[in-house]
Amino acid sequence: MAWRFGAAVLLAAALLVSSARTDELERVFELAQDTLALVENSVRQPKMAAELKALQRQYADAKERRRKINERELYAEVRELRRRIILSHPALDFDKLLINKRTASVPSHMCDQYLGCHSRPGPRTIPKRAPSVERRS
Repeated sequence: MAWRFGAAVLLAAALLVSSARTDELERVFELAQDTLALVENSVRQPKMAAELKALQRQYADAKERRRKINERELYAEVRELRRRIILSHPALDFDKLLINKRTASVPSHMCDQYLGCHSRPGPRTIPKRAPSVERRS
C-alpha cells in the first residue's frame, strides 16, 4: 500500500516538472516571437522568421504526436535564436563602445557593492571598438 502512495507522489511530481518545462518552453517561444516582431518593425528578418517557424513546427508536431523531445535542447536553440534576433536590430549596429572603468568598491557585503554610498570615481572612460556582428553571433 505504501509503495503505491510513493509511486503516485513520484508520478505527480514528474507531471508537475514536465508541465513547468512545457510552460517555460512556450514562454520562450512567445518571447522570441515578440522580439522578432519588434525587430521587424525596423528591418525584415525572413531567415530568422523561418528558423523560428521551423522550431515552433517541430515543437507542435512533437506535442501533437505525443513524441518525446529534448526540451532543454529546444529551449537552448530558441534562446540562441532570440539572442541573434536581438543583435540583428539596426539600433545595435554601432562601431564604438564607451567603457566606464570603475574602481573597486568598499569591501563589504556583495549586495551593497553598487549602492551610491560605496561608489568611487573611476580613472576614466575608454572608447573601444565594438565587435562586429559576425563575431557577436
